[in-house]
Amino acid sequence: MKQAKPCLRTENMSEENVGEKKWYEDGLRFQCSQCGDCCTGAPGYVWVNQQEIEQLAADLEYADVEEFEDKYVRKVGIRK
Repeated sequence: MKQAKPCLRTENMSEENVGEKKWYEDGLRFQCSQCGDCCTGAPGYVWVNQQEIEQLAADLEYADVEEFEDKYVRKVGIRK
C-alpha cells in the first residue's frame, strides 16, 4: 500500500482535549486532496459512497460487500 501524506486539514483542528492523543496524530492512510468532500462535518467522520465501499471491500479482499459494510461502515443520517 502506498504511504499517504498526513492530511493538512487536521493541522487547523482545535485542541479540545489538550494532552490526549488525537486519532489522526500519526497521519492518515489515504491521500488528502484538500477538497473537504469526505471530511466535512463532525471530527472523526469520513463519508463514503457505495462505489468507494465496494472498492474498499475489494482492496481488503472481502468477497461479500455487505459483510464488509456491516463491519466497517456506519450510517449517520443519510450518509455513510
